[in-house]
Amino acid sequence: MQLTLSYRNALRLRAAAFVLMLVLLGVAACKLYNGYMKVKDYERALLLYAEQDWVQAELYAAKVVQNRWISYKDTDITQKADELKPVTAIRHELSQLAGRIQSADRNGELQALLGVYAEYGERKKAALAEVGLIAESFAEFAAADDIEDRLANALARAAEKAENEIRTGIAGKTFSDEPAIALMLLPADFYGGERQKNEKIRTLLTPYDAARLDTWNAQKGLADLFNEGGRLKKLYEPYGRKADWLLPKIEQVVFGRLSAQQAAKDWATFFQTAKQFEAAKDWAVSGSKSLKLIQDSYKSQLAAADQLVSAGKFAEAVALYETLGTYRDTSAKLKDAELAWATADPKHLLQKALPDAAFSSVVTGQSQFGALVYAAGITADNKLVLVRMKGDKTVDTLEASLDKNTKIKELRAAESPAQQGAQALLLQAASADRASRYIAYDYTSSGLRKLFDFEADGYQEERPGVLAVDNDTGKGAGRISLYEYRSGQFAFSRIKPDFTEINLAELGSYKNVKVRFRCTISAVDNDKAFVVQGGQTIVLTGMKLKPGQATITGIWTGSENIKRGEWTVSAMIVAVSEAQQ
Repeated sequence: MQLTLSYRNALRLRAAAFVLMLVLLGVAACKLYNGYMKVKDYERALLLYAEQDWVQAELYAAKVVQNRWISYKDTDITQKADELKPVTAIRHELSQLAGRIQSADRNGELQALLGVYAEYGERKKAALAEVGLIAESFAEFAAADDIEDRLANALARAAEKAENEIRTGIAGKTFSDEPAIALMLLPADFYGGERQKNEKIRTLLTPYDAARLDTWNAQKGLADLFNEGGRLKKLYEPYGRKADWLLPKIEQVVFGRLSAQQAAKDWATFFQTAKQFEAAKDWAVSGSKSLKLIQDSYKSQLAAADQLVSAGKFAEAVALYETLGTYRDTSAKLKDAELAWATADPKHLLQKALPDAAFSSVVTGQSQFGALVYAAGITADNKLVLVRMKGDKTVDTLEASLDKNTKIKELRAAESPAQQGAQALLLQAASADRASRYIAYDYTSSGLRKLFDFEADGYQEERPGVLAVDNDTGKGAGRISLYEYRSGQFAFSRIKPDFTEINLAELGSYKNVKVRFRCTISAVDNDKAFVVQGGQTIVLTGMKLKPGQATITGIWTGSENIKRGEWTVSAMIVAVSEAQQ
């Protein structure tokens, strides 16, 4: 039998009513329960408040305020809750700190962790300065959330991480600033106090930084090592660390380098290291073993160089002085050694000036050419070179290029024909047309200056500033030419006369010598002319002359007795070759 539609609807309504009744009963039951709990929580909150158990009182008061099922003593509990708001704030604040500790610890964020540590310390200090409600609540909530234990454990893990990185860094020779900074950032209280923190840092960083500097020393130069040490000092200073463990390590590295270089007698590198070290003021401190080694070595090597000079081992001495000169000024010692070398072997000056040149016709000497010691020579490419060590012990080189086809037979130093007291270099070279080619140079501040250059059968100094050149290839061919010094050079002046200009009274000193003199002819007899000079009769022969003044060129050949009237006198006979009246 089928149910009618109205009956089915009635059943649905009855079911819905039943469900609604159950819901209403549930709501009523819930309200009764929560109303009951609100009353109980209210009473518990009042009791705890009276007992000054602020933390629990705040918890129960908060539960009562949040319970909206019934209205019961709402004004009173709200007032109590307001009084306990500081406790609520503390609870929320510490809860947040606990969460931040967990996050920083989990993510390895040391700065964030230290921020929480500092914030908690300040908040704790402020809370403990209060009395009653705040202080008690803070202590209880902090204990409930394990704030201090969480902080201690998180800091311990951060310290352990830094220490592990330091140990693995030393073993693997991989270094970073982070673990060192982490140790310094950790609070002193974590270590048990500032002294314990300092000891811990020193214990860990001394081998760490030593290994770091050893790696730098092996891979880079000394300057880089000093820079790295300086960088570490500056890195640690903001954290109140003087890093005094760095100085002994730097000293150890430098001393090791110097000792090895000393043992190898590598003085050039030794004194380069010494200079670098002394320039590093942060590391080259008083009492340094390295500084003492440097000074002792310098003194001993300076004495060794002096002994080499005394032994005549000039090249070794000069080389050692030059090496020492990279560290301290040895210029005075070096000049003395060069002077001793040049004095003992003047040719050394040429070799020093032009080490790649070969010299011939070398002349040397002392106290000439404005020099303490000099040397001159001809190079293979026909260059005249004069090297002088002057009074201040400096050396200069003067040069002059000769013709490429000039074949030098002799080079000598002599007094300059141009100036008394000065010197010149005189060269004698081969000549196709005459006995030799003669070249001379003197010196000026700007270099060598040519005094003369001619081909002839010879020459001699007539007088200062005048040369008598025999049979040159120019205007004086076949005769004696006079070259005079003008404007820094000798040049042809005139042909030298073949007679000597004298006074008539000097005739008795020039027998058989062609002379010229002035006289007065007193009488003439055919081809003979008579001159009386101071009681001496002179007979001029070979040319018709007339009485009066005359300039006679001739040769006194001898004396004869001649009659003059009733008298016989001794007369000087002059054969006249030229006369001017």
